[in-house]
Amino acid sequence: MDGNKRSTLKKYSVALMTTVSIIPGAFANMIFYTVNIIFILVFYAVVDCKTNFQFAKENSSRK
Repeated sequence: MDGNKRSTLKKYSVALMTTVSIIPGAFANMIFYTVNIIFILVFYAVVDCKTNFQFAKENSSRK
């Protein structure tokens, strides 16, 4: 009886540990990916603005 109880407890503890380790990992991944996506979008927006400004300058100087 004691050994059976212990094995059940072990199963529960293992399940709990995996859940506890998986959930923060998932949150960390979500945050990491969100930050990456925002960074990429901002980077592309800045590059796009710079190229647009250069393009506008070239167009205005041609006139």
